[in-house]
Amino acid sequence: MQHYWSEARHGKIGRRMIGVSAVAAFCVLSALLFYVYGLMRHNAIARYQEEMIHNTQLSGENIRHYLNSTVKATRSVYINHTLLDGLMRADSIDKLEKLETQLQEYFRSVYYTSTTSNQICLAIPERGYSVRYQTQTLLLTFRKLSPEVQVPSFSGFRDVVIEPTHLQTDYGHDASISVNGPAAGYVFTLWLPIAELPASQEPKVFMAVDIPISFIMEQCRPIRDEAEEMYILNENGTVMAAGEESWIGSEIGEACPEYAALFANWGGNPSGTAQALRSGDNIYAKAQIDTGYSRWTVVKIAQAASVYALTRSQMVSVLLCILAGITLLAAVHLYLILRYTGPLKSITKYMQDVANRGTWDESGQLANYEAYRSDDELGTLYRTFQKMMDSLHEHVIRQYELRLAYVQSELRIMQAQINPHFIYNIIQCFATNALRDHDAKQYSLISSFGQMLHYCMVLEPSMVPLEREVEYVQRYLVLQDMRFEKELDKTFMIGEEAGKFLLPKMTVQPLVENAVMHGKLYGKEHGCISVQAVCNGDRLTVVIADNGCPVEEESAELVRKRLQKVEKRLSRHHYGENQEEEKFSLAAQSIRQDRQHNHFIGMENVYARLLLSFSSCQMEIAANEQGGTTVLFEVCAKPQEKQQQEAGEE
Repeated sequence: MQHYWSEARHGKIGRRMIGVSAVAAFCVLSALLFYVYGLMRHNAIARYQEEMIHNTQLSGENIRHYLNSTVKATRSVYINHTLLDGLMRADSIDKLEKLETQLQEYFRSVYYTSTTSNQICLAIPERGYSVRYQTQTLLLTFRKLSPEVQVPSFSGFRDVVIEPTHLQTDYGHDASISVNGPAAGYVFTLWLPIAELPASQEPKVFMAVDIPISFIMEQCRPIRDEAEEMYILNENGTVMAAGEESWIGSEIGEACPEYAALFANWGGNPSGTAQALRSGDNIYAKAQIDTGYSRWTVVKIAQAASVYALTRSQMVSVLLCILAGITLLAAVHLYLILRYTGPLKSITKYMQDVANRGTWDESGQLANYEAYRSDDELGTLYRTFQKMMDSLHEHVIRQYELRLAYVQSELRIMQAQINPHFIYNIIQCFATNALRDHDAKQYSLISSFGQMLHYCMVLEPSMVPLEREVEYVQRYLVLQDMRFEKELDKTFMIGEEAGKFLLPKMTVQPLVENAVMHGKLYGKEHGCISVQAVCNGDRLTVVIADNGCPVEEESAELVRKRLQKVEKRLSRHHYGENQEEEKFSLAAQSIRQDRQHNHFIGMENVYARLLLSFSSCQMEIAANEQGGTTVLFEVCAKPQEKQQQEAGEE
């Protein structure tokens, strides 16, 4: 049971990633579908408008060409001077009948131009006569002008008036009416004036050509679809033609009260352009036809389902493609999630197993749980984690070794507490015997050697005043004078504050020993060495100079690099709770590493001990003007009271 819940916890991040990915994919897919569907609907409306404009322009061109041809054929009377003179001077029906043959030819030419016209009427209001020509029966009749015939008013002989759609009449000729088209009873009339040119431009004779509305519906056939309703309005908003015959001749508000407000809000639109909008389940569109003599408005009502039929089929295709892409993407995404969460799950299980065991061994390597070899961020994390675990293991071993070294050092200290006292007492006995023999020089030398042994072999305290360190150096030089049977010129300039400054034991003596040995001072005729110490503010500066062999620049540069390595090694270490143990181990490690560079081992050891004892230290070595070598070190001086307090605690 516990293993099951552990596995569930391990797989939680994978389930979360899969869940978040699924929700994100669903949201993106939904947003994409809504966007694509809206875009396709917009494109469907735009395509519907473009088709409306194209078809309207085509229908308008056909109607305009037909009407212009009819007008030109009607005005051909101006080139038939005999007929024009006869019409202008016919003051009786008998005179009109004499023109029957010419009128037959004239009306026939007009009909041949406008083959859809039902009848042609010629009216002479000034004489009160009219002539009617039936295009289907070719019958020409002459009658008095009926009072019911209302001739439009014209401002000139060039005017053309289109009478709105109305029921066809016989113009008072009492004859049968030819029927054509689906709404044969309704026609619109084309009125044209005829003047006695060039004598007068005032119209005296008027021609009326009745054209059935079936002509308009036929010409507008490219605009209309079988599933659509269409009607045509004139300038006054009166329905001129419509698929529904009951709408013809009525106002738009009377014919379609539910659409009147909708079209009123549209406003006008330029000729040749189209507008479309959706309301409810229908799509409404309108466009204008410029006949040259009037502007008609074509209105279409289509069901949205018919307009969006192509959009829906395209939408289904797009949806299937998107679903296929999403499915493929989800499969790839799921594979990647499992691929990258699997190693994390293994790392987590490995950490829990290590924590439960409480120990680390070679059999518990991370590689036994997961073998991840890809060179990516997760691979870097995997390898870094393995290195970290190995480092922790090494750290545990190092801690154990440090503890063991500390125990061994305590044993050595306990042993050293016996031997120094015994050796020191024996040397003091030698000094006493020399004094009994009245050999003061031997007494002084043996006593100095004993004091040196006592100083270096007694480990406590570890920090001593600089003046005691200088005393140790003086005894060391006295013994060297005895050894080489030659005295050096020694100079010690120690300031009062500097003399009380606490330093680690054996800080100055190794540097003096380097000057004696490497400078070969006892080989010179007048060898000299000086030790100077001064406190400047919060810093202590110690300078050791000699006139021996000068240090070469290459050797000095090598020493500087070695000191930098020591500083980096010590600065990277973070101390734990047992700081003293770690300092002891680091100093010992520094000494072991420096023994292979024993030419300047004293400087490196002193530098390491000063860094471990103070916050900072600067050490330099260079040739001086005396022909020898100068070594300088500078440390940050702590307050004297604090140094004394630390010394007392030690």
